[in-house]
Amino acid sequence: MKLIFQEFPISGSLRLPILVMEWICTLAYIEIGLVFFLKYDKQKEYIKNYSDMAHCTFFLFFGLMWSFFIVADYYVSDAITTPFLLWNQGSERLLFISFGEISLQIGGILFAYSLEKMKPYLFGKFFFTISYSFSLFLYLIIYLFTLNVPRLVEIPFYFLTFLLLTVYFKDIIQMVKQRRIFLLSVNLVISALVVLFVGAYFSSDYIITNYGLYMRLLGSIIQLVSIIFLFFLFLKFPSFSEFDFKSVIEEIYLINKAGITLYHKSYVKSEDKSEPLQNLLSGVLTSINIVLKEITSSDQRGLSIIKKKGKVLYIFSGELTTGVIMSRKELPLINLYLKEFIIKVEEIYRNVLLNFEGKTKIFDPIENIVSNIFAI
Repeated sequence: MKLIFQEFPISGSLRLPILVMEWICTLAYIEIGLVFFLKYDKQKEYIKNYSDMAHCTFFLFFGLMWSFFIVADYYVSDAITTPFLLWNQGSERLLFISFGEISLQIGGILFAYSLEKMKPYLFGKFFFTISYSFSLFLYLIIYLFTLNVPRLVEIPFYFLTFLLLTVYFKDIIQMVKQRRIFLLSVNLVISALVVLFVGAYFSSDYIITNYGLYMRLLGSIIQLVSIIFLFFLFLKFPSFSEFDFKSVIEEIYLINKAGITLYHKSYVKSEDKSEPLQNLLSGVLTSINIVLKEITSSDQRGLSIIKKKGKVLYIFSGELTTGVIMSRKELPLINLYLKEFIIKVEEIYRNVLLNFEGKTKIFDPIENIVSNIFAI
């Protein structure tokens, strides 16, 4: 293979088109990050869900890294000088490349921390946050001695990123596996991210040295197409945090038209059931009974939503039963899943419901339906 000697800053006929494409990509990364931040910020009236903040840090720091790389490749000299600032030797380009690599590693720490604030992944609470921090610490130790940090030092960071994304998306797929359209969207997001990383790799020094600037131009085009695709996916696809029913659903009730509770499941830990909470639950149940009386007397079907003291009640009335979910947070997808829950129960237990004799034990297997639909 013939090596191509590439001088920096990049010049020539391809400089302008590649530079424009890469600045557009960088601004797009930052734009997507800001979109996720706004989604996160809108949650301030409810319990915070940090997955949107994790996505925000992922794209913001990826964009910050690229801004440093663009400066390194297009605007500063690659000439080695001795001494250079704090180091025995170095160059302006190596300095800005190091800024980009450190930015990416800090972004990795914040990304992992935001995800692990909600739930532990793999080996326990904050395993990835601690591992990313150790990777950055190792990088900085070597960085004190040389600006030209060996690529080998970055292998732990990239391995951790691959492992975390694999575990994270596996968890997301588990949440949405009952919804083909959502599962398809998640797979499209994963595919777009893979293509995005391939495009970023095409912009590396190794590819430029071996294949020239045309590959970098191709990499920039691939990144831009992937970013546009991701942007529209994120606009149409619900936030991944909206599938995290386990952290927000507190109570599930199934009630027949006579007002008898056929099935009840509480997800509130026993130590959390304080006296104020019990009083709140009593008030909530009173509200449920009032709504149920109105629904029963008017033979009304469909969805009702009640907001009471920081709790959200979803009530869906079917032909034979009514489902009630109490949640700590308003999630639009609960409407859809509650409706499916009632339809599924009435389909399976129709004959039992029509000839109900007061024995509720027969409804215990509904636990499996709840687990399959809500993934909790």
